[in-house]
Amino acid sequence: MRATRIFSSLICAAGLLAGTVALGQGPGAVGGVAPGFMMQRMGGMMSAIGPVNIDPTQNTEAQLLSRDDVRRALLLDGDQQVKLDALLKSSTTSTNMAVMDARQQTFRQMFQANGQNMRTMSPEDRRALFQQAQQKVQKAVNKITDGQAKSLEAVLTPSQVARLHQLDYQWRTQLALANADLAKSFNLTPDQTTKIAQQLREYQREQMTAMRDMMQSVMPPPPNNANVGSMTPQQRRQFFTQRMTELAQALQQHQGDLKAQALKAANTLYLKRVQYGKAVMALLDAEQQKLWTGLVGTPFYFNPNTTIVDLSAQSG
Repeated sequence: MRATRIFSSLICAAGLLAGTVALGQGPGAVGGVAPGFMMQRMGGMMSAIGPVNIDPTQNTEAQLLSRDDVRRALLLDGDQQVKLDALLKSSTTSTNMAVMDARQQTFRQMFQANGQNMRTMSPEDRRALFQQAQQKVQKAVNKITDGQAKSLEAVLTPSQVARLHQLDYQWRTQLALANADLAKSFNLTPDQTTKIAQQLREYQREQMTAMRDMMQSVMPPPPNNANVGSMTPQQRRQFFTQRMTELAQALQQHQGDLKAQALKAANTLYLKRVQYGKAVMALLDAEQQKLWTGLVGTPFYFNPNTTIVDLSAQSG
């Protein structure tokens, strides 16, 4: 059903791209829903999907520091853990919302500047335009996530910070080389960059499927007669507003189930990242492979049965 497909895309979009881009709706609104409303509801989604929402091109230290196996590996003392809990609970939601806002603003500006010409652009020009926008997004998101990481690292000793950096790259796997700044330090060729981006896209498709399945497991189906394409703008706005409200209520009602699903999906996706990471490793020359090996340090076993710090009671 068309309505189901559109809404599935909408609920997947929270972790990867601004909803306006994922649905191809252009700037301003998705399905006629105001951006502010979307941001509020997607903030709830971001919290719900938690460990599943891993972007290999971005710093993941905040997510790692919520894992008990990582905390044990870093030999954190009680005082450090208390401080980290407070920082994570106060910053996670605000960081997620800032990331989403940066994505939304960048793509909105792209549509506003080029919207009239995008329909007549060649596929190559359109692809280049989106790549430029994504590069801007990456820089903005890097600044946000790196800022959060620095506040967390202030609680750690220098040796703990060094090991956390290694674990961050291990968790992200070689897909991290899709990050433009990191790619520069590896002197990647244009061909390597293109092929690594392809591996990242394949992983992101699997990640979006996992997030969609999680949301659909708790989301009530749309009405059988829902036909978004034939709706007036006002009817479409009412439809999506109602569906987003229903999703928010479902997330709250099934929060415990979603946490269990999220941890299971996160473990599966980590194995997927390892798989795609190995494909990226095969693209590197001997010197680049040696550089990566030095970057990640001693291999670490991420325990699939680890405990995740509960950050649901955000205080900021």
